[in-house]
Amino acid sequence: MKILFQKLFVVISLGVFMLSGCSSLPRDQQGWTAQIQKDRVLIVGYSKPAKDDAPIFDREKVVLQKLAQRLGAKLELKEGNAHSLLDDVEHRCLAMVVAQIPADSPFAEKLGFSQTFYTRESDKTEYSIAVAPGENRLLLLLDQTIADQQKGESK
Repeated sequence: MKILFQKLFVVISLGVFMLSGCSSLPRDQQGWTAQIQKDRVLIVGYSKPAKDDAPIFDREKVVLQKLAQRLGAKLELKEGNAHSLLDDVEHRCLAMVVAQIPADSPFAEKLGFSQTFYTRESDKTEYSIAVAPGENRLLLLLDQTIADQQKGESK
């Protein structure tokens, strides 16, 4: 009977130990989420949208503003050309970037991408936001923000 209680104690202890680490999952490799919350600013790179895509960029700004609020930060946009901004995200100088990124871009395999937040009806182009590689918590929060936004739009 004593051995049974010892085994039960070990199993329960392991379970408590494993569950105690679950609150911090998923984690960011470089800690972008914590840094944004500490600095209270979410800096997002963007390339100026073509005139036809201005309404899409407005949608992105709404999502990013809501993400910033969720993180307790203010949104700051940094304009630049898409290639240099994506390079900054890849090399972890920026947390995320909003730009038109073709599916066959070399960056497509190097970065994380949010779920699609908008699909243009005319040509079925899907739009998402690029996130620094390995920043899983930030990507999860972004995806949750997009899902919340889409729920609000469908009501």
